[in-house]
Amino acid sequence: MSKIRDEINALLNKPPAIVVHITRRDSWSDDTDAGAISLAEWIEYVNWDFQMELRNEYRLPLKKFGLAKEDTVYQKPGLSVWKSHQIKILYEPPSFEYERGNINVTEPDNETIKKMIVIAERLNAKVQGDDGKIYEYSEYFKEPKNPWWKFW
Repeated sequence: MSKIRDEINALLNKPPAIVVHITRRDSWSDDTDAGAISLAEWIEYVNWDFQMELRNEYRLPLKKFGLAKEDTVYQKPGLSVWKSHQIKILYEPPSFEYERGNINVTEPDNETIKKMIVIAERLNAKVQGDDGKIYEYSEYFKEPKNPWWKFW
């Protein structure tokens, strides 16, 4: 778990967060270079996808909540947000954190998991939870029972 998530959970007095990963490795937790998504490749994707925004930093809004005189800012190369998400968490869109060859999202909702699956397909990768669960396209993108184009 990253330093940022640890500090946020400590401030909010929360248990460890569930993290879902975009990875090419057999397991997201493998620390080998084999199958890693490169930072350059991730940045290229983010620049291509008009729904994403590259920020390279995370701002912890401590001042806004009266927890400190100033916000804490973490420099995090590759940190991006999905700016087109319908519901923003704590007034912020979901963050996609580049770390050790994976793209990580903390506590994603179903819409964010769908976005992760679309990104994974583009990067020739998969979406995998901390527990090893693979999030499949067919689970989240289902054909309607009565498609409009079928009249019988």
